Amino acid sequence: MLNLSLKTYIEDSYFPISVTTMTLENNLNCSQILLHSHDFSEIILIAEGGITHHCGSEIHSLKKGDFLLIHPGMKHAYSQMQKGTLIYNILYNSSVPIPMILLTKSPFLHLLYPGSGKGAAFAGVLGNIRKRDLDKITFFLRTIRSELKTRRPGYQTIIISLFTAAVILLAYYCKAQNSPSQKWTLNTVIRMMNDHLGDSAFSIESLAKHSGMSMSALQRKFKQILGMRPSEYLQRLRVNRAISLLRETELTNDSIAFQCGFYNYSHMWKVFRKHLRCSPSAVRNGTAPEFHGTASAADAGKEAEAEPLREKGM
Repeated sequence: MLNLSLKTYIEDSYFPISVTTMTLENNLNCSQILLHSHDFSEIILIAEGGITHHCGSEIHSLKKGDFLLIHPGMKHAYSQMQKGTLIYNILYNSSVPIPMILLTKSPFLHLLYPGSGKGAAFAGVLGNIRKRDLDKITFFLRTIRSELKTRRPGYQTIIISLFTAAVILLAYYCKAQNSPSQKWTLNTVIRMMNDHLGDSAFSIESLAKHSGMSMSALQRKFKQILGMRPSEYLQRLRVNRAISLLRETELTNDSIAFQCGFYNYSHMWKVFRKHLRCSPSAVRNGTAPEFHGTASAADAGKEAEAEPLREKGM
């Protein structure tokens, strides 16, 4: 599975908005499903033609004018791209909100920035845009691409303004912004997980309660969008934090295990052996393999069989 980074498309010194395009010519392998995720948010807009989009267990046939929103951690893929298809991928950093957008009242515009506490994960088609407004939006996006190439004085202001105009037009056509499914907020749940990483007694039951969902619904949503159970995702978050502390601090192994919600160092060691095939000491001395923090549904299933996690206090 590919893991794409925003740095691939945007230099650190420039405002985190970019626009790329997908065509049959620059995606010759699109007859096959290319599963990937990324560390940025992405608005996908079909300007011409059609393509099939896969996200978790959901499959959607996208046509001209359709648009959808993908946030970090959502594994998705494309297949069956039609001849003449043109797709605009609007890439942006959802942790750097534009105040002008957040001041608006449209729920869709808040979906763009899940870090604000208003966002929600939605893998389906958000709406279909009429040709007149589709032409306007594609003009805005072509101009953004041009400004990114030329970088004329003041180009960043132009890009922000065009991005804002484009998403406001998209908001007019968002059919899902008032959908009951939007009450479940993936990013809010994950943020709650991060806030409780150091609590070894933190339970998935309490997570479900605070998100207003049943345990079975929470399990199903995580499986659909992230390809794993919430308990497995929580454990991977703990591994990620432990890796950072091992690499960047001189804390003892016992202290790191405690701060990351493991019962003790022995528990942390076993989890590292399962996910990284190495010990915490190997991470500290720099000899461990990279850990990407996500896995396919098949991998998650194998790991669950190898070492079942308790739903309370993982």
